[in-house]
Amino acid sequence: MLTAALAFIPYVGAITSCVIGAFLVFLADPSKVLLCLAIYQAVQLIENQFIYPHVVGAAVDLPPLWTLIAVFIGGKLMGLLGMIFFIPLFAIAMILIRENTNRTLARREAAQCADDEPQCTDEPQDDGKNGR
Repeated sequence: MLTAALAFIPYVGAITSCVIGAFLVFLADPSKVLLCLAIYQAVQLIENQFIYPHVVGAAVDLPPLWTLIAVFIGGKLMGLLGMIFFIPLFAIAMILIRENTNRTLARREAAQCADDEPQCTDEPQDDGKNGR
């Protein structure tokens, strides 16, 4: 439950819950502390490198690589708050870039169609060579 509560804080929450969990295992059975740390780190590695980027990226329509880049840049620029807020900011930026690119391509296509209209229709052109 502690790990779930601290999971909302990227990176810092995972380390804090790992240290507290290892301490609690040490109080119960000191011989299992290394096993606890190894399992915890393996789970965190799998979650942070594979699961988190796909889930968060899919939720905000960002590829996993851009999700990791957003967290990294946000952490470098603004610390913990940057890690939290840069994923939505990157998602917004990607949407704006994608819409602008689509709009520009549509304008170019429209301008090209205005210059060369026979190629822009959806129906096949009859050039008299197909025997109809």
